[in-house]
Amino acid sequence: MTPIRAYAGGPGFKGISFDSLHNVSSKLRSILPDSEIEYLDADALSKACENKYESKRQLIVFPGGVCSEWDPFFNSEMLSKIRKAIEDGSSGLFICAGAYFASSKSCFKTEYAVFKKKRDLKLYTGKVKGPYFPEKSRHDVENGRIVPILWEQTKETGFVFINGGGYFKRPYPDTAEVLASYEDGKAAIISLKASQGKIVLSFVHLEYDELDPEISSDNQSLRSKFVESQNFRKACWTYITEILK
Repeated sequence: MTPIRAYAGGPGFKGISFDSLHNVSSKLRSILPDSEIEYLDADALSKACENKYESKRQLIVFPGGVCSEWDPFFNSEMLSKIRKAIEDGSSGLFICAGAYFASSKSCFKTEYAVFKKKRDLKLYTGKVKGPYFPEKSRHDVENGRIVPILWEQTKETGFVFINGGGYFKRPYPDTAEVLASYEDGKAAIISLKASQGKIVLSFVHLEYDELDPEISSDNQSLRSKFVESQNFRKACWTYITEILK
């Protein structure tokens, strides 16, 4: 049984997309039915990573959200414990905001400014840039898009949800493998080794099978393709889970 430690943000799930957290949990339970999921704040998560026995066999999950709102809850010591746990043999799954958070350098462009940041977790030593699509405002439902991605192993294309997610810039670290790409060839999902551990970073939300009705409401063909891609997303999840076991 693999213990799963999911970061649940600050008080009241601050900084976390509850929908992303809920859907990730559901997907992991369906694929890893014998695993237990704990929802932890920054302090509890870093303490769980100190446990030498647990740190070699746990799956650490950072779901979607707004990672700039996570910064006040973590200090360098906490992040160092999380990084060491993964390097010592744990696995990490970082989705959208989590992918920005786990990268050494990120660049996020809004209508009003460009935010460049050096980050301390640095499990992914390359650069990331976003959003892939321009945002109207931070919490506008119309930021959500349905997009096709190519799964590199099978060369199969399926449709997924993206909201504020970016892409991984070349060159990639030596241990990185591109799992999925956007239509223009930019990397959307990457896996890599972190010493003895393994991580997957995804800027798309494979965990979503149901979407807000306003997302792509003017394009029923696109919504139909999203619904028809459920088995594609399930296969992607299964592959990712095998990497992280």
